[in-house]
Amino acid sequence: MGTYTTATVAAGANNNVLPNGAGWPGTAASPYGRVDFQGAAADFSVSGLVAGLDGQIAILRNNTAFNMTLVDSGGGSASANQLAIGFDTTLAAGNSLTAVYYAGSVNKWVVQI
Repeated sequence: MGTYTTATVAAGANNNVLPNGAGWPGTAASPYGRVDFQGAAADFSVSGLVAGLDGQIAILRNNTAFNMTLVDSGGGSASANQLAIGFDTTLAAGNSLTAVYYAGSVNKWVVQI
């Protein structure tokens, strides 16, 4: 499915996360991708990803041994990078995932339901 990349994060708060792959944020021809989070040595949070393309879908996978909290409208990230997901949500340690969609109409990542 599109581009696969990783994002190295630290324990605690992570803002404006930039995935490591050369294909981020995708292209009009390949707007889908998976981001595997790695590197945390304790529970961590993500308040935003570097802005995507309108319509981009990203599967976010917690590939660590620690809980990952996705922060709703986190003030630590630039407005266009924030997750507008309605509430903070936790992805359990070890391969849990969710999908987000970059909505150009609001310039934020929203939950893909």
